[in-house]
Amino acid sequence: MQSVMLDAMFLLLVSCLLHFFCISKGRQVADCDKSMNYTSGSAYQKNLNLTLTSLTAYGYVSTAGQNPNLVYGLVNCPGFLSVEDCQTCAVSVAIQIIQLCPNQKTAYVIDESCSLQYSDREFFSTADTAPRLDVFNGQNADDQDVFNSQLQSLLGNISVNAATDPSRLAVGRITYTSSTSIYGMVQCIRNLTANECLRCLRITSRYILERSGEAVGARVYTLSCNIRFEIYVFFSLSSLPPPPPSPPPPPPPPPSDQPNSTATGTKDSTRNDGSFLGLTLYELLYHVNLLYSITMFDETLSMQFEKVNVMDAHKSLLR
Repeated sequence: MQSVMLDAMFLLLVSCLLHFFCISKGRQVADCDKSMNYTSGSAYQKNLNLTLTSLTAYGYVSTAGQNPNLVYGLVNCPGFLSVEDCQTCAVSVAIQIIQLCPNQKTAYVIDESCSLQYSDREFFSTADTAPRLDVFNGQNADDQDVFNSQLQSLLGNISVNAATDPSRLAVGRITYTSSTSIYGMVQCIRNLTANECLRCLRITSRYILERSGEAVGARVYTLSCNIRFEIYVFFSLSSLPPPPPSPPPPPPPPPSDQPNSTATGTKDSTRNDGSFLGLTLYELLYHVNLLYSITMFDETLSMQFEKVNVMDAHKSLLR
């Protein structure tokens, strides 16, 4: 009963939307695998209808049925598109894919606003960069070498950020001239692993750098990832990562155990003014003489004390 109701909902959705949507006038890439077909009214067709209905209503990933009639479906929209516009595009391309591929088990449509694909085989975890849709800006860079160098650096950095972020999306900005910046956005489908996402973005980045020529903007969409760059802001600036913090001040020098240094910065115990351990020559001689006098006085007292002891001993013997 639930399957019949969902089929009816899908047919109603298609019949109603055909009055409002036509084949997209924008750029598109679409294809069907004609080697694998399903028959009308089959379990596969019912599961496909369920998958497309779910994708247009809730978006992103959907599966329906069981093998051998299991259907995998995916809708992907670029990060700069609103949820409403993404859903509108998903509905439109769902209608188109039925018209273009009425009995094929595998098909895809890549539009400027979204991509939709379905298959009887799981395709979420492997990057697919072969079919692509590209749109290049007609404006040219004044200094192509500098622009491409900065663009390559930007795409490389944000590709790594996207691959390591759970959202598989990253944005960035880099300076081109004193008054112009390059803004970039890269995105993978969220089911890709970090390595597969990075591989997809690097392949697509190389394609852009080889094909963009002097263009100061481009959008390239594949089934697994997409890249866009412009010399104007096309996403929320609050999405940009914060600038790196300023480096901390250098630590103070460790305290010195040596005497204070002289004006020349030396820490030697001798000074160029003839002093030793901070004493002038006069002070040094005075202390040496005082030490000598004390020593001699101690020796004199010792000798007198010994003389007295000897005399006392002699008197005691005479008694």
